[in-house]
Amino acid sequence: MIVPYPYPQMTTVEGPIGGGIEYPMITHIGQYESAEGLFGVTYHEISHMWLPMVVGTDEKAYAWMDEGTTTFNETEGRADFFPDSNPWARSDNASD
Repeated sequence: MIVPYPYPQMTTVEGPIGGGIEYPMITHIGQYESAEGLFGVTYHEISHMWLPMVVGTDEKAYAWMDEGTTTFNETEGRADFFPDSNPWARSDNASD
């Protein structure tokens, strides 16, 4: 939905790290107990391939753009992949 992916492939590797980290064409993710947790971190880290990798933004200077857009993409994907969940529902931990 953003721009075509310019690289020939994307690889996701599970490893001994917590969370995830992205590099062009490869994403490392940790172990997750639930399918939704694994989906979330995988989708989130793959979304980083577009922002900042393809778009070329400075993720340290514009962290709100990098993480905000990626979290938006992840939530949209979660809504499609897990239609019975409500990822846009307000969290009990959210402040007013």
